[in-house]
Amino acid sequence: FTTDFPLADGTPAPTLELRTSWRNPPEVLHLANEVSVDARRRSVAVRALAPRPGAEPGDVVCALLNDVEAERDWVAEQVAQRWHGGIAATGAAPT
Repeated sequence: FTTDFPLADGTPAPTLELRTSWRNPPEVLHLANEVSVDARRRSVAVRALAPRPGAEPGDVVCALLNDVEAERDWVAEQVAQRWHGGIAATGAAPT
């Protein structure tokens, strides 16, 4: 990329990384970094993602299901549980 789109003088463009995630909790980024480590070694050198300063902890929940319909239903149930849990905890719908 840096040589396909060089600076006006023909030198390679600088690489700027967007490594800070402003939405994802640290646990999600840790999992994403672990899952992508081999791909990051084989491809263009990309450093691991990092959470924003003060990022709240989060949950990583997964399931191994028999088919796409079961996966769909499981994901919908997870979203519904968190939605209703947020309303019960705060009295307002989560955003």
